[in-house]
Amino acid sequence: MTARNTVMLRGKEGRVSPSDFTADELTADEALLNLSRHLHVSQATILIALRDRSVISQDTYDTMESRRRSRYIGGRASPGGNYYRTEINKVGRLFARRVIGTLSEGAIDRQDTSILLGIGEHNVDNYIAELTKITEHDNE
Repeated sequence: MTARNTVMLRGKEGRVSPSDFTADELTADEALLNLSRHLHVSQATILIALRDRSVISQDTYDTMESRRRSRYIGGRASPGGNYYRTEINKVGRLFARRVIGTLSEGAIDRQDTSILLGIGEHNVDNYIAELTKITEHDNE
């Protein structure tokens, strides 16, 4: 390990040694989290830097990256948000409900609805379904 690696491995609570990353899973994950917080970069960035500087082996990288990804995803099928919830929150639930209500009454058409909600006309049905789920969840 070079002096450059040692400097990079300064953690929030003192030095983080390379052996911390090859120790048990809990120690390795804590070292990664502390270093990530201290340097204000993602854990993925830290892992890549450690691997590229030969502080950790490719096998250790693969193992830690797999654990990091499973923590990040949290059991979801794929990472990322929900497009419709984001779009609903952009315009506000009350406004979205009123626009959809006006659509159901026949006062406006799908094209006007999509413009008011800031979505594509082809997304209106899915938007309504997601708004219905959110509304039902709020009423529980």
